[in-house]
Amino acid sequence: MLSLEDLGWSASFEAHFAPHRDLGEPARVSAQHRDGYRVLTVHGEARAEAAGRLFHQGELPAVGDWVVYAEGRVRALLPRKGALARRQAVGRKSEDRAAAAQVIAANVDTVFVVTSLNRDFSPRRLERYLAFAWEGGASPVVVLSKADLCEDVRGRLLETERIAPPMVPVVAVSALTGDVAALQPHLQPRTTVALVGSSGVGKSTLLNRLLGEERMEVQQIRMADDKGRHTTRHRELFVIPGGALLVDTPGLRELGFVEAEDGLDAAFHDVQEAAARCRFRDCSHESEPGCGVKDAVEAGSLAEDRYEAYQRLRRELAFEQRKTDVRAALAEKQRNRKLSRAIRRIKEE
Repeated sequence: MLSLEDLGWSASFEAHFAPHRDLGEPARVSAQHRDGYRVLTVHGEARAEAAGRLFHQGELPAVGDWVVYAEGRVRALLPRKGALARRQAVGRKSEDRAAAAQVIAANVDTVFVVTSLNRDFSPRRLERYLAFAWEGGASPVVVLSKADLCEDVRGRLLETERIAPPMVPVVAVSALTGDVAALQPHLQPRTTVALVGSSGVGKSTLLNRLLGEERMEVQQIRMADDKGRHTTRHRELFVIPGGALLVDTPGLRELGFVEAEDGLDAAFHDVQEAAARCRFRDCSHESEPGCGVKDAVEAGSLAEDRYEAYQRLRRELAFEQRKTDVRAALAEKQRNRKLSRAIRRIKEE
């Protein structure tokens, strides 16, 4: 039987749990389905439903969360130390589709950003995933999968290392042939690792290899274009041999940011180094005089495609922030209207 520490429990979670001790016992969410959750406790695995007040509070558990569990119910959600979250469109009509945060995994220490070494390899997508990982409070590791399908693995490694910041490990693996030894230093006992990437990059095959058994269904990519197909349909946490906790996630066809300014800066370390030489502190790196970023592009020390990708993601973040500000202003206006109506009713009485 696993201990709480085996599941990633720490002193900080213990402190957050203390006020809820009378409500139940600590548990970690291991799977999320449409009809409820599965949680791991010191007594084993159990099914659970979220208590009604969690729906009213507007924050439901996600895979990797620590919760207070009793009698088949999640009674409380403990504060997260970080969360991988993406923008999710809600609303039926296009004019009122809003961006809501969808938590993919919580309390993650390391993110394996998996991208395959076939024709679907995309540096621009990799940049987006790196920003996503950092913003969630986790340390990314770039995993180049399907090395057996690539004729120039060394060349791809060098290309990826030019994109990834120096502190980010880049490893090539082949789950098909069993060559996954490069991942072992990043799979320490009691640490939580999330697998993220697009559909068909080989996450399920990789998970099966690390588990040592065929637990997850695997589908072949389309031969016509090397595009992937969805295999994983829900998020799930596994304890793998060696003691690491691995979260498998469905392939993300679209990765919209909720907030990722810090993650963006970390992913584009070369742009930030050039920006330190800008004449103006609030330089937008577009048309200002003395822009260190534009100078670096002209000098060839910063690749133009990197600069364009950075600006494109900055504009996307600014657009999402404007939408958030508008929604917040509308919500405040509606609250004020309700308050005014309530005051008028009291006066009329």
